[in-house]
Amino acid sequence: MRSGATEVTRRLLGDPKYATHAELLFPAAAVNAKIGSAFFDFLSEPQPLLGIQSPEQIIKFISDLAGETADNVLARFKPPGQFARGQSVERAVASS
Repeated sequence: MRSGATEVTRRLLGDPKYATHAELLFPAAAVNAKIGSAFFDFLSEPQPLLGIQSPEQIIKFISDLAGETADNVLARFKPPGQFARGQSVERAVASS
């Protein structure tokens, strides 16, 4: 039997069946501190997430926790156009 934290991690990162969970929770957690905190808490207390099976339940979870619609929360997420090295990394690479 898997631990709850292992099950949550498997669902969010490795199981295509739960891709929607990750697609909705990661951006919501990035823009809302309450959701970010709850998302982090799932690793030590995974029971709330283990009961969420459908995209509709994820959307309801986000809305209930944020106190606004999931659409409003997710609309604030702006993915980076591209990833770039920070200046401190570039200086370290140049000096080595």
